Amino acid sequence: MATTVQELRVEILSRLRAKPGPNIDWSANSFGDLAPTQWQDGLSVRIGAVEVYAALWQLVQQGLIVPGHRKNGRFEQDAPAFSHFPYFSITPFGHDVLANLRSDTDPADAADYLDKLKARAPSAGETVLRYVAESVSTFNSQHYLAAAVLLGVAAETLLEQLYDAIGKHLGVGTAAYVAKLQQKRWASQRLEYARERLNEHLGEFAAEFRSRVDQYLDLLAQIIKMSRDDVGHGRPLRVDREIAAMNLVSFPVLASIVEELMAKLASPCQKP
Repeated sequence: MATTVQELRVEILSRLRAKPGPNIDWSANSFGDLAPTQWQDGLSVRIGAVEVYAALWQLVQQGLIVPGHRKNGRFEQDAPAFSHFPYFSITPFGHDVLANLRSDTDPADAADYLDKLKARAPSAGETVLRYVAESVSTFNSQHYLAAAVLLGVAAETLLEQLYDAIGKHLGVGTAAYVAKLQQKRWASQRLEYARERLNEHLGEFAAEFRSRVDQYLDLLAQIIKMSRDDVGHGRPLRVDREIAAMNLVSFPVLASIVEELMAKLASPCQKP
């Protein structure tokens, strides 16, 4: 049973998704089973009620739901609309989020998203995971520009791990490779140079894998250019929810190819 605020948030989102119609009035009492009644010192108390309401208020802060009753949506002083629980409604933005919740990796479910990222890229360092977690958090708070920049830092850090793996795989010439890499000012330039050296050895791997590496690194290059070279250095660029969500949804998949590539590069160079 869900007990933490994050676990409760996930459970509440799941229930809202199962019945997200625009004309449905919700009540916090619908989640009473998440805070079961127990007896303490002769009193009947709901253990976990604070956590349930904390999860609900988190959804309010993120713009997914609004407290109040749809039928009482008046703004007169004697009947304040949308001011308090137990009743609440799903906002238009909330309906959009619920409609786009994915069974795979969706940043709206932060804990599940990070778990799946760790499963797909277990070698991702703590710095990568921390920046991705911050990116997911800011995304769910509707700060999409910040989410993009933070994800760009995570992508760049993950690629630094790949660059190290490429250098170790090169063996002879590693020092020259590292020196040339450090001369590259922009993150996208570092990736471009590393890919040039990587391409010298992709012939060691199966054609299908080479194709996936090319496609996925192209997508990572786009994330890097947008979030680090452009937005991260003050170049004007509009980052809306769709762009930020697309990058976050694709990131665990892209990280998985980096993970697989680093594993293959751990083997000594082979002739094509």
